[in-house]
Amino acid sequence: MSCNYWESSQYKYWLFKNLKNSKSYQEDLELISVQDLNLIHIYFAEWKRLRLRQKIIASATTYFKRFYYRNSFRFTEPFLVATTSMYIACKVEEFPHHITTVVNESMHVLLDSSPSFRLPYDACDVCEFELILLEELNCNTLIHHPYHPLQKYLVELNLSLEQKKTAWYITNDTYKTPLILLHAPHMIALAALMMSCQYHHQEDVKSSPLNRPNNNDEDQGIEFNEEFEFDKVDQPQVVEEAFSIENWFSNLNVDLEEIADIIQQIIHMYFIWTNKYQDSKALTLLRKLHTGLP
Repeated sequence: MSCNYWESSQYKYWLFKNLKNSKSYQEDLELISVQDLNLIHIYFAEWKRLRLRQKIIASATTYFKRFYYRNSFRFTEPFLVATTSMYIACKVEEFPHHITTVVNESMHVLLDSSPSFRLPYDACDVCEFELILLEELNCNTLIHHPYHPLQKYLVELNLSLEQKKTAWYITNDTYKTPLILLHAPHMIALAALMMSCQYHHQEDVKSSPLNRPNNNDEDQGIEFNEEFEFDKVDQPQVVEEAFSIENWFSNLNVDLEEIADIIQQIIHMYFIWTNKYQDSKALTLLRKLHTGLP
């Protein structure tokens, strides 16, 4: 793996200007809307119920999104792709699980939202499809995630514990969007950080989608000390915090318009997730796309 993102396969081969150039993307849009397609991707990013480290979930979700940049939901088996992606991610992130365990746990995740659902494949199918998926990924399995640059920014800035946690939650939620295919990891991290700072300066946060019940330590399945050593001591509020943060962002050599675009995509995802998303609806859309589903 290249330590430099700009020399990595992720930057060279897996960074796209938009999704409209994807033939498979256009094939799916012949039957469902862009919003419906977003609902399906949200469904397949809900792996936190497996109680794995977030980096494993992020890698698996990235493999899934890369596969479906080149392939249509209409002509493939998304549950097999998702389960195999998770199996590969566990091995790449040096947290291997037996293939049977991965299949069984995937079944439990699906049963949680649809008790009548049964996976139409077994461990042998995952084992066979692993080679196909690796070929589709060009064996580019090592991913630069936004977590590393976010960690560096959080160390540099004097933020409260809640601001740090919120930035981390938002970064987790970006995997419900195609951002990892469209923007550099450090730009995604900066967008999450900016949103966190703005969020904690709002007077009324009760209606914010970030206040959803599943945005907490337990549901996210994250041990913060494993991902980032947060200061457990309550930090005093800095009087000139807002001014300092503004200064810090303005001095960055980055495209602030791109960050604003990323933020808009995240906000749009929260709107869909909060107001439109249901597991049953995502499954209905998958059946519409792929008649092989039960």
